[in-house]
Amino acid sequence: MDDASPDVVVPMDVVRSMSERTDVKPRYNTVMLVGIAANEIYRNRQGRDLIAPLENNALYTDRNCVVPRGIELLSNSGMHGLYTVKMRWAEKYNLPLAKLGQIWQFNDVDGAWKGVITSVSVAVEWDNEAPTVWQTLGVDRYLDV
Repeated sequence: MDDASPDVVVPMDVVRSMSERTDVKPRYNTVMLVGIAANEIYRNRQGRDLIAPLENNALYTDRNCVVPRGIELLSNSGMHGLYTVKMRWAEKYNLPLAKLGQIWQFNDVDGAWKGVITSVSVAVEWDNEAPTVWQTLGVDRYLDV
């Protein structure tokens, strides 16, 4: 995630509200997926010492379908910050409607961080006697680095 280019950069002064919770799971850097053949999927630039439980499925027939599943299992392991962020949806202020899977960077006072958009909801509410379109984002920030 550190090397990924963000799709959108958000200054914190445009964020109306933000809440956070932490999701902690065992961290893995290797997983073995077994179907017709065994496939080991692992994180680059790390050891292969934190091994996830073996996963066996008859549908693991081709490496092209196994690799994304291995990436998903490894990505979901470890510590994640799960954020709910409410902000305007205003193209004129460079605040586009978020799309699932995008990487957004939040320029917090403690430093910039990136997360993946996991949910988006839109609502129209009155703000200072004017209708305002708000988007509420679910953001997954990987904290195990």
